[in-house]
Amino acid sequence: MCNWHLLFGLSSQEVISCDWTNTTFNKTVRGKLKPSFFYIASLNSLLFMKSKISLSINRVACLAALSLAGICPGFAQLAGQYGILDATANGGINPNTGVAWVAGDQYRLAFHTKNTFSADNPNASFYNDLVTDEAQLNPDLVGSTWTAIISTLATNAKDNTGTADQTDGAGIGGAGVPVFAMDGTTCMARNNADIWNGWSNPFDSDAVIRLAANSTNLDSSGNEVTASQNVHYSPFLDQFGLGDTANVHGPTVWTGTRPGGLTHPTQPVGSVVGTPVGSTGTTQTGNTNPNNTSRVWERGNSNNVTSSFAFYALSEPLTIVLADARSFTITIANAVDPEVGFSLEWPAKEGQLYCVRSSATLDAPTSTWTMVAEDISSLENTAVLMVEPAESKLFYIVEEYSTPVAE
Repeated sequence: MCNWHLLFGLSSQEVISCDWTNTTFNKTVRGKLKPSFFYIASLNSLLFMKSKISLSINRVACLAALSLAGICPGFAQLAGQYGILDATANGGINPNTGVAWVAGDQYRLAFHTKNTFSADNPNASFYNDLVTDEAQLNPDLVGSTWTAIISTLATNAKDNTGTADQTDGAGIGGAGVPVFAMDGTTCMARNNADIWNGWSNPFDSDAVIRLAANSTNLDSSGNEVTASQNVHYSPFLDQFGLGDTANVHGPTVWTGTRPGGLTHPTQPVGSVVGTPVGSTGTTQTGNTNPNNTSRVWERGNSNNVTSSFAFYALSEPLTIVLADARSFTITIANAVDPEVGFSLEWPAKEGQLYCVRSSATLDAPTSTWTMVAEDISSLENTAVLMVEPAESKLFYIVEEYSTPVAE
C-alpha cells in the first residue's frame, strides 16, 4: 500500500506526522489571503513538533474527506496587525528579543504625516487625534490609534507616547517594543531607550551609511536623487510608506522636543510669546531623514501659527498574530478510477486564480516545486483539480493570486 503525501503550506521547516486508515476527518486550514500566499495545513495546535517529518495520508483514507484542525506554530505564517510589518524581514528576528518573532510579540509603527499643519494648540490630545485621523487616510490603517511624538508645555514626548520606561537600556531586552517604519521592514528602534538615544537601525551599526554622499538613489516617487551628504539613519516615511527624499533632511516636522524626549524649554508645541518664559511663539522642528541623531527632533524652529509642517506619529503597541483569515477547507476524494489519482477541491474567490505545485521532498524552496496546474479559476466559489501522482509520495501546495503566474 503506497502513501500519498499532501502539504498545503508556506514553510518547509516543520511538518507534523499522522497516519490515517479508513477514517473520516474534518479539516480547517487558516491562512491570510494575499497575493502569492500558500494555504497552510497542520494538525491540532496542541501537537508541537520540531523535527522534519511528513504529513502522511494513507491512500485508503483518501476515499473520505481529510480533516485538519488548528494551526501549528511551526507552519503558520506570522503577521502584524494592519498588514504592514513583514515578520520575515531582517531574518525574521525580533530586534528586542534577538530571536525569531513569535505570536504575541509586540511592536510599533511610526510615520510622519503627509499633510502639514500649524502647531499652536497647546494640548497633546489635540495632536493625538490629528495623527490618528491622518492614519485613517490609509485604508490599511482604519481603526488604528496613534499618538503624536510631540512635547507641549504640559506633556513631554516620552510621556505622551508611553515610552518613558527605559529600564535595561537600549540593548536587547530593554523596556518597550521595536519601532518600524511604514515600509514594514526598516526597524528604527529596538525599544524605548533606543528611540530616545537616536533613530537608527538596530540591525546595522550606526556607522553603516544608508545614503552615501554623491550617490544617486531613488526617492519614494521613483525620481533619481543625488545625496548631498552621508546619511546613516533610518528615515521616517509617511502613513502610506512613502515620503523618502533619498537625501539628507527630508520633510520638516513639528516636535517641540529635545533629544531624549523632553520638552524644549522655550519652543514646545503650542507655545506663545512669553509662555513658557523666553518663548517667542516658535516651536522646535526636526527632519525625517537626518544626518545625525539629534536632528530627528531638533534642527530648527518656526512660527507655530504661520508655518505649516508635518507631525510624527507612533502607533499603539501592535501584536504579532498567526495569519488571520477565513476558514479554508480542502477536500480530497478519489478520482473515478482510484488507481489513477485524486481530486483536490477548495473554496475559491471570484476574480482570483490558483496554481498547484508539487514536490517529492520538502527540501527545495517551494518556488522551485513542479507546477502541476496554474490559472485555475473558481466555479461557483470552488476550485477543483485532478492530480495524478507519478511518485509514491508527493507534497502539494495551493497558491492564490490575482494575476496569471509569470512564465
